[in-house]
Order: sequence, then C-alpha cells, then structure tokens
Amino acid sequence: MLTLEAPAKINLTLEITDILPGGFHRLDTIFQALELADVLEIYPAEQTSLEIIDEVGSGFTVESDENNLVFRSLRSLEAKSGRPLPCRFVLHKRIPAGGGLGGGSADGAAALKGVNELYNLGLDYTELHSIAKTLGADVAFGLLLGTARGLGKGDELTPLPSPEFLRSWTVLLWLPPFGLSTPQVYKRWDTLSEHLRRPAKGTSDKASRILQDISNYTPTDLCDHLANDLEPAALALQSDLEVYFEKLKSCGCEKVMLCGSGSTIFALFSPPSWERFKAREYLNSLEKMGKLLITGVRL
Repeated sequence: MLTLEAPAKINLTLEITDILPGGFHRLDTIFQALELADVLEIYPAEQTSLEIIDEVGSGFTVESDENNLVFRSLRSLEAKSGRPLPCRFVLHKRIPAGGGLGGGSADGAAALKGVNELYNLGLDYTELHSIAKTLGADVAFGLLLGTARGLGKGDELTPLPSPEFLRSWTVLLWLPPFGLSTPQVYKRWDTLSEHLRRPAKGTSDKASRILQDISNYTPTDLCDHLANDLEPAALALQSDLEVYFEKLKSCGCEKVMLCGSGSTIFALFSPPSWERFKAREYLNSLEKMGKLLITGVRL
C-alpha cells in the first residue's frame, strides 16, 4: 500500500497570451504548491475501485467514476504499459472541488506517481510528464510541485526558485457559497472588451525575474507583480465576487487574488499582517460568507 499527498495549487500569475485552435488558450502562468493536500491511498487489487472520503464538506461533489482524474491517470498508465494495473484507491478529499485549487488534477498526478511505483513500471519524470500533459496542465504541475512557470496550455513547465520568505507567510483561502465553471470563465474572457482582458500583462515574466534574483527584491516587489487575467471574466459571471475581494483587501493582507478560474479567492499575509488580522477577529465575519481554509506554501 502507498500513501501519497496531492497538494493544492494557486496561480501567482495567470496571463492569457493567445487563443489556440479548438478554443484553447495559450497561457503564461506561475504555479505555487500549497501545504493543503488531498491524501491518496493506493492498494494492489484484483479489480479497480475508487472510494472518496469527503473531509472538507464544501465544494462540488466529486464523482468516483471513470471521468475522475484518478481513473483517467490509471487508464493512461495501462495504455502506456499495455497491461491491466488494478488498484483500490481511497481518496481523502481535503481540497474543495470546483474552486480553482487544482485538487482533482493533484489527485491525478498522485495516481500517476503512485501506480508507477506500486507496479514498478520504471517510468521517469519525462515519461510521466508526457502522460500528465494529456490530462491537463495542472496534472503536469502536480508531478513537479514547488514553484514553476507554465507556458503553452500551462503544461510546458520550468521550475523556479521558491520565494523563501513565503515559508513564514499564511495563505488564507476563502470559498464563496457559489462555484464557477472553468470553461464558462474562459468563454466569458473571450467576449470581454480588450481593455479588460489583460490586467496581468507581463507579470509572469516580471515575477519570474524577481524569483530568480529574489535577494535583490522585497516581498512587496513580488506581490506588486502578481495578477490574474481571469478575474474580470469571473467578476462578469458572478458580480458578488467583488464583495469578497473588497472584504479581504480591507483586512490588511499583502495580496488578494482569484485562484485560477475561481471561485476561491486567496490572500497572502506576512507574519505581522497575520497577527494583526487575528487580533481584529476578522475570521468570524468572513466565515459568515463562506468557508475559510488556512494553509501555507509548499516550497
């Protein structure tokens, strides 16, 4: 039996640089792994099954059928190896589904790594990455973790130095009682006026340069270059998000952003800001509007 963590992620930057054939979008994004993680147990078995234990109690319902990325990852490995690889999966869901935190993709990446090890398939990172790319950019990042820049569909990954100062920072995740469909958010972005489309223009390149030379910059320099092009589209679909943004911004954090395509919002707090936040008992008022999760970055 193997037990693997499947960490959530946030996008420190998310730029849409082009529209690709088939309606896909060319991205320039910086992924950051979080301490918050699902846990996937993998057992050898005669027949494949997936049991999901919901430990978070919010987000969309996650189905344990063949569309689940755990199953899809297994089927991809079976196709690669040319033989059945039956497993019993027990998935402890701690990452809310449907909030832009990449939980399902992280589960798929954990399944790729775990089944490869359980059955001694001997696939290296490059081979696993080629499979993960077919399942989604977030799955590909789930193999790498840490901090990474993603180009193309987000699956052309380059590791970046993780910002050491973030080790002591707090990441507050705020989940509104409504979700957002990723395809709908991208489609809405397609219809936005040009002046609304690119608030993140150039931020991935600038943030990457800062991360590669972080000793010459401050945390504020990095936070000033974090942005997400999908925020205007998400707000156009769900205007109530604006209230969530404004409430978090008033709490004294260093940065507030949408997680991926939403609807989760994250806030970055330095240690002094977090102490002031707790002292003012903001948590109680925020919890009345949505679920809160407190975590940190995984460097």
